[in-house]
Amino acid sequence: NSGAEYAMVLPPSYFLAWASCRSDVIYSFYTKVADKSPIPIIIYNFPGVTQQMDTTQETIVKLATHPNIVGIKCTDGNVG
Repeated sequence: NSGAEYAMVLPPSYFLAWASCRSDVIYSFYTKVADKSPIPIIIYNFPGVTQQMDTTQETIVKLATHPNIVGIKCTDGNVG
């Protein structure tokens, strides 16, 4: 118990070749993390440190319905 109120979570870019083009893999990853986390999570979309893995807008919209996913931080340079 560190006293954290939220956890900011990057996507699993280690297996990039397998996961990068698979929105279902990213969705499943974040859903499983959120289901098991004792605190709310924040999706962190930062392609610059995840081998250019960029979570799609469609996936983000679907994830936004999860009760334990409370936000997103976008460090992708895409403001459109």
